[in-house]
Amino acid sequence: MFILKQQKNNFILKIKNFWDNLMQKKDILITQINNQKIYLLAYKEKNGQKNILGAEIILIKNLIENINNYETKESFKFLLEEFFKKNKIKPQFIINIINEKDYIYKIISISYNLKIEELKNVIKNEVNNNEVYYIEPINIIYENQKINHQDYALWTLNKNYIDKINNIFQTINLNIFGLCPENKTIVKAILPEFQTKNAYLIINISESKTNFIIFSGKTIHFSGISEFNLLNIEKNFNDFLEEINKLIYYYATKCFHEHGASSKINKILVIGNLNNNLTSLIALNTKIKIEKIKINLGQFRFKNEKIKELIMKNESDFSSLIGFILDFNLQTIKIKQNI
Repeated sequence: MFILKQQKNNFILKIKNFWDNLMQKKDILITQINNQKIYLLAYKEKNGQKNILGAEIILIKNLIENINNYETKESFKFLLEEFFKKNKIKPQFIINIINEKDYIYKIISISYNLKIEELKNVIKNEVNNNEVYYIEPINIIYENQKINHQDYALWTLNKNYIDKINNIFQTINLNIFGLCPENKTIVKAILPEFQTKNAYLIINISESKTNFIIFSGKTIHFSGISEFNLLNIEKNFNDFLEEINKLIYYYATKCFHEHGASSKINKILVIGNLNNNLTSLIALNTKIKIEKIKINLGQFRFKNEKIKELIMKNESDFSSLIGFILDFNLQTIKIKQNI
């Protein structure tokens, strides 16, 4: 996760203190903003219980670009304060889920023999001057090859995006604490352990977009976003199928496969209300088993049933926000970034 510098200095960056200060008995607001809507999820952990305090979808067009417009700013401020008041929350921290289109994700390989300064230079060559990055090691085992390098998952993000997101919440005198990429949290929503022996093509489809993610072993091998959505999928179904088959071929022929994980995609997981007939056609065309999967909400305590119903009805929209909560535990906190 990207931790913003202005907040980072207020904490001792040790896992125990970070966990105690951030998660225990604090109201946390998790957000995701696109061109049409804002998704809000209020969360608190207390005595080991994960509590969902509130959830809402706010309709505001182009908030990121228009936040300096007086009417947009006041409207956002009013709606957010009403959300806080209705759910009786006072968020101490805000985590924003970054849309796939706003960051770049890739896997890079770096020689084991590099010194620290050389390692930094290699990473800098992968990142533009106006970008920041988050990096974490991954363990891809290349069968029948002698390995002399370490693989890393690398997310890069434009600094201007951070400024714009911070500007939004400063209208209500709050700062973003951290930013988390949506591809990782979507996987976490359905695979909390972040590992499998299968190779999955995950399709997270909502009314505004589709996320495609290839995940196997312990690694995201590909992620991307498409304009296919629940509203246009039927008339564009052939193109949708073509995209799926390209990704299946890509994984089978272009990716290095982790030891113990399938070398071919052997299951397609769909999050979202995709028509059952279309689901069957995908399975028939690809000859791969397909499953419409539900996010496990059983471990959460909801403040009321309306909150749970809203999340279940818009499961693919809230998948990344729920995934963040499942990802954020003592074992998975990593603070490795250059902000």
